Amino acid sequence: MNKILYSWSGSDEIESFSPSCSIINRCLSFLNIDFDIKAIPLVSELNGAKDKLSGLPIIQDRDKKFFGVRNAIKYLKELREESELFQVPQSQMVQEQMLRDWALTSLRASCVYMSFINPNGYATIKKKFQKAAKYQFDKQEDLNKVAEPIKEALLHSTFSFDIFRLEPELGNSHLEEQLKYIDGLVTTNEFLLGNQIKLVDIIAYCHLSSSLLAASDFSKKIRPKYPRVSRWLLRVAAQTRSKNNIHPSHLD
Repeated sequence: MNKILYSWSGSDEIESFSPSCSIINRCLSFLNIDFDIKAIPLVSELNGAKDKLSGLPIIQDRDKKFFGVRNAIKYLKELREESELFQVPQSQMVQEQMLRDWALTSLRASCVYMSFINPNGYATIKKKFQKAAKYQFDKQEDLNKVAEPIKEALLHSTFSFDIFRLEPELGNSHLEEQLKYIDGLVTTNEFLLGNQIKLVDIIAYCHLSSSLLAASDFSKKIRPKYPRVSRWLLRVAAQTRSKNNIHPSHLD
């Protein structure tokens, strides 16, 4: 019996506004675990937005459910403990933990900022919400009714980060600093910790990919400056590809 991934929207929109759902999608795909996506409608399931947002993604394995990205990752590590995705040399464990914490906090905050505070990014994300509502759920939903509760919930969990005290143009500079940081890590390596993909690559990829999708105008200007980062992003995308996610054309 296939496992079920409960996710905001489905495979064609998953990376546009839910990096957490994308992380689990791509981990399952890399591990060759068969799964089906159950897309969660936006407004109709959004009563108590903070609880809904913190609960997704969810993995269901028979009669057990694992709520939230951290619990889902813990479940996958227990299921496929031997996978190279989770094998980190002892000498790199501290670095790996620091990178993972950075990706799940600071990089996540940048993603939320680019998607919901940056005016161009917010306009892009609202269009994604509208497309998901119309084509996946056959609904005509008011963009603000869809976007505002999600925005409120995400800001509630990330507003303490420095990027939220910056003007939009300085927010772009903050994101570029994060690109520079990743660029330094992949100067001689194919991935963040060496030449094999690790969990931290997927976590960082999903947040950075979503940030660059939201900030598309900025992304087109800035990514040519960081070809190593672009190659790393496409490398992670290729190794985690499956029928349940799409090629990130915004990174080409």
